[in-house]
Amino acid sequence: MYLFNYHKEGSKLQVYSNHKSSGKPILFFIHGSPGSWQAFKGYLQDEELSRDYWMFSVNRLGYGGSETKHSLHIQLQSSIIMSFIRSIIEGGNDRLFLLVGHSYGGGVSMDVFQKSQDIINGLLLIAPTLAPELQRVKFYNKFAKLRVVNKLLPSNLKMSNKEMYNIYDDLLEVERSYPKVNNPVWLIHGTRDKIVSFGTVEYLRHQLSHDILKIIVIEKGDHFIPWKKKSFVKQVLLDFFELLAKL
Repeated sequence: MYLFNYHKEGSKLQVYSNHKSSGKPILFFIHGSPGSWQAFKGYLQDEELSRDYWMFSVNRLGYGGSETKHSLHIQLQSSIIMSFIRSIIEGGNDRLFLLVGHSYGGGVSMDVFQKSQDIINGLLLIAPTLAPELQRVKFYNKFAKLRVVNKLLPSNLKMSNKEMYNIYDDLLEVERSYPKVNNPVWLIHGTRDKIVSFGTVEYLRHQLSHDILKIIVIEKGDHFIPWKKKSFVKQVLLDFFELLAKL
């Protein structure tokens, strides 16, 4: 596994990859909240995927060794990820590029995608946090913010709770750019997801044109699809690349 340490304007981003350099199609994963690059480690270590794709899994700002001096928002997260992506592309991209976002990483990946469709061909969303009205601060976020409780939380849960207080306004900002999306978006969501509402499916139907959006419903599926349904997700990735190669 190769580690990239990317620095920009008071922020440091850690990104893990299966290769230091490669001319293969790119597969880029963004984890949820809380989380780390290891959420997609199994995909980076997959023999077939590693043979055919140059893969990346990021530690988002605030997690692992990634850090920043700035207030954490989806737009800050996406900005440094976009800068890193363009630094590895080096002036242009003549290969296929598929971006993948899970949970909170779905909101970040959508923001990246909206602003980078010149180099990113497709976006796969897995149980993404995208609908502002469905991502209001919950009672347990308020409980976790209490000083006596917050002191007892591990650093990753503290960071996650901070993100939840900004997510509504951040997603409203993301929402403004849906009309700019022209490249394919695929969505996987489970009907029994207790963390991100299945109502996100209907929300996205209203935001994106039916000719670019594909919805994949997992009956009785929960929020942990990337790990519980790894073989299924892997096949979706391969199918998506097959589609992109024909466009």
